[in-house]
Amino acid sequence: MRPSLTIALGFLVAAPLAAQDPLPVTQLDTGLGISKYPSVATDGSIVAAVWLEDGTNNLYCAASSDGGNTWGAAVQMDDGTGSSKWIYDYNLAVAGGSIYFAWRDQRNGSVEDTYFTASHDAGASWSADLRLDDGDAPGGTDVDSVKIAAAGSDVHVIQRVNASSGESLFYLGSSDRGATWGSLTQVDNGGGDIDYEAVAASGAGVHIAWCDNRNSSDDDLFYSHSHNFGASWMVDNAQLDGSGPGSGDIEGTEIHLSVSGNDGNIMEGIVSIAWQEDETPNNASDEEVHAIVSLDGGHTFGPDTTLQGGFDGDNHFGAAHWKVNDPGSLPTSVVTWEDNRSGSDEVYAAVSTDGGVTWSESQLGTGGTYPISRAGLNHIGVGYSGFGFPENPMMSTSSDRGATWAEMDMAQGQQAGDADYTEFCFTDEPLETFVGVWLSDDLGQNQAYAGGGYFTPPSGFSLSISGLAAGGSATIAAAGARSGNTVIAAYSLVGGGPTNTVVGPVDLTPPIKQLPSMTADSIGNASITVNVPPSASGVSVWMQAVDLDPVNGHVLSNSLAEVVG
Repeated sequence: MRPSLTIALGFLVAAPLAAQDPLPVTQLDTGLGISKYPSVATDGSIVAAVWLEDGTNNLYCAASSDGGNTWGAAVQMDDGTGSSKWIYDYNLAVAGGSIYFAWRDQRNGSVEDTYFTASHDAGASWSADLRLDDGDAPGGTDVDSVKIAAAGSDVHVIQRVNASSGESLFYLGSSDRGATWGSLTQVDNGGGDIDYEAVAASGAGVHIAWCDNRNSSDDDLFYSHSHNFGASWMVDNAQLDGSGPGSGDIEGTEIHLSVSGNDGNIMEGIVSIAWQEDETPNNASDEEVHAIVSLDGGHTFGPDTTLQGGFDGDNHFGAAHWKVNDPGSLPTSVVTWEDNRSGSDEVYAAVSTDGGVTWSESQLGTGGTYPISRAGLNHIGVGYSGFGFPENPMMSTSSDRGATWAEMDMAQGQQAGDADYTEFCFTDEPLETFVGVWLSDDLGQNQAYAGGGYFTPPSGFSLSISGLAAGGSATIAAAGARSGNTVIAAYSLVGGGPTNTVVGPVDLTPPIKQLPSMTADSIGNASITVNVPPSASGVSVWMQAVDLDPVNGHVLSNSLAEVVG
């Protein structure tokens, strides 16, 4: 007897779980020593993860060319001098098929110089270490911070240099993927001591934000941008914080600057800046979280908005994208932080979908620290570690610009729960994955791991339906499943979701009705025939399938929206 579309078995509805289709959890540093300070970045389908090996002080990179699904072996990036190195998440950039890394290095003495290397073959080989100009001889001046950004073949580096008169900010640019570099250019006006800085790139433009104390003993926020590698500045040393000159104090840990161009138009695009500030006129003691947004490529900015005040905010992070989820919408900004309003630190995110005019806030998960945010073409996300044991590499994602969020453990419960230094990135269409990198000591020492998930199914696994007519027999067919796996199709007569389930968010609205399981044959095909009730003409049906695999990760198919004929 054929099954009927009226069978209701319940499609695994459960507590929130974020991954549409989890990526495999992969150890990146197999055979190496203790790993420290991981970072991850992406462009197109290339994902690069970089870390420092303790003991040898060598830098390693593992790269993926399929959005984090599989990874190549770790490759040493630097020349292996064994000198002390300082690396952070902002030292890595991926653009135009190339991977770039700049770091601080003590090979020339007791102070740090800036060194640079690049790979143009997806991390398989690396250029010789290149010392970047900091205005002094090797080992002569201490570089306190270096940050990098890239777009296309353009590479931009800023250095905070500790000169005798205080810390100043300098810029270097390359238009040929790091082969040659322009002249060193001072960004600040030299009137104050720099504490924090950020750089971002979009098209031919470089955007720089920093804080200095030129107006008083406390720091104000400043911004510059150039369209010609620092030869001239379209906006030069503009103060952006609304507290006014010498009022308020920009605090750590960092300033976060995110830029997303509008189809490469440097006169358009979103520039979003987030920072922490205390000693403001409205809040003298607690550290507030602030954001400011430009919709014309940084030429003008909207108001300085206080996203969190009255509690002690920590570890903020900001990101933005010109178009998230809705091509007709204004750009989306997302800022995340932790604060103690509940008595212990929790992770919060504020999202603006109107260019920073209004913001909506959400608490993400329960207990979390060191959150970071990213914005992609169709999704926004926040990654973080747990507040106390178990500390898992957590991810909350939203496909509706912050209206709803779903959370997952990127380690998929495979690790004991001592994750540190959780970092992540998005890959955009056609892969649309989120890729996390973190450290875990499950093997007795910190090692580097990667995981994450697909927002959309990997190409190949698809669902189709034919013969959907009242009183007839409909064939529901899946193709591209993994051979031997169980395939389950389910449907809704109510709507297209999303609904969180144990296999990920599905494009179905409860009640969700599950059809009998199928088994994929040797080439990944599976099908089932069902009877359609005679009275069903004109009824709308939403349908989706899952390729079940608890070890390697479940995979969801495309979703269908059909009307019974």
